[in-house]
Amino acid sequence: MTAMVRTAIVSGLGVVALVLAAGCASIVGDAHDRTVERQLTDQLASDPGLAYVTVSVRDHTAYLGGWVSNNTRSRKAEKLAADAPGITRVFNSIAVGIYHRDH
Repeated sequence: MTAMVRTAIVSGLGVVALVLAAGCASIVGDAHDRTVERQLTDQLASDPGLAYVTVSVRDHTAYLGGWVSNNTRSRKAEKLAADAPGITRVFNSIAVGIYHRDH
C-alpha cells in the first residue's frame, strides 16, 4: 500500500468519524429536548392556571403556545421554560385573555 493510499484512507476515516460524532450529538440533543419537553408539559399540566399551555422543545429552544387568562400566568410559564435544564431560548406565543369554548 502506498503512502498516498494510506493517507487517503486515514483522511476518509477521519471524515467518517466526524460525521458519526455529529450525528450522535444530534441524537443526544434530540433525546434531551424530548425529556425536557415532557418535564415541562408535566409541570404546566399540574398547574390549573397553565393547563392550556403547550410546549415544544427543539434545539434547546422552548416554544410556548396555548392560552392563559392573564399575563402573570404567561410570564410564569415562560419562567418555568427558561429555568428548565438546557433551555437557552424561549419563544412565548401564549394567547392571553378570556377563553370561550364552543359547546
